[in-house]
Amino acid sequence: MLINELANLIIQQLKNTLQSLLKGTYKLLNFKPRDERCFEILLNRKITNKLEII
Repeated sequence: MLINELANLIIQQLKNTLQSLLKGTYKLLNFKPRDERCFEILLNRKITNKLEII
């Protein structure tokens, strides 16, 4: 139980870190808000798919 909660906390932190890094990348690449949202949705799907494999 405790290990599961810790794993979920770590996963959430990783997602938050990735999203922060992406926001900086969006600014560097001059992404439009719509592109940013589409990219975020795709990234979340990829993260979720990878985590399901683990």
